[in-house]
Amino acid sequence: MNDKRQKMTRRRRGTTLLEVLFAIFVVAMCATVLAAATPTASLSRYKAQMMNKAAGIAQKELEAIRTQGFTNVDPTDLANAGLIDGTNPVSGGNTYTFNNTDAQVKDNPSSDLPHGSGTVTINSVNSGLVQVTVTVSWEERTMPAGGAMVTRSVTVGTLIANV
Repeated sequence: MNDKRQKMTRRRRGTTLLEVLFAIFVVAMCATVLAAATPTASLSRYKAQMMNKAAGIAQKELEAIRTQGFTNVDPTDLANAGLIDGTNPVSGGNTYTFNNTDAQVKDNPSSDLPHGSGTVTINSVNSGLVQVTVTVSWEERTMPAGGAMVTRSVTVGTLIANV
């Protein structure tokens, strides 16, 4: 009886080859899943970073225009303040380009975002109300390696009243 107990104790102390192979298989599967998810996670982080940067630039531009007040929200005054590039609208109408949002920090869409650009649209709602819309656009890849380029944009807007 004592011999039987010793044999069982010996078997329980060690691990079998099958158990070792199964553990290696589980570790390999976890490593494969992790390796496959890393490029996707990196791309998602990059996209979120670009979206955050674009939203910050758009918000800064909008706030800078709001501080000009209702009477100064016209192309000439905004160009003189350095908030839009010039008084000539792009694509006709009332849309103007901008590059330099904050001269001190040097935030601007063309240098901070890949193929970045910014536009400001000014619409007169009525005699005492102006709608200002700021759009920041950039290009990014759809996949980590060699994906197609797509244009993304962030748009923010506000109403400025003559009070």
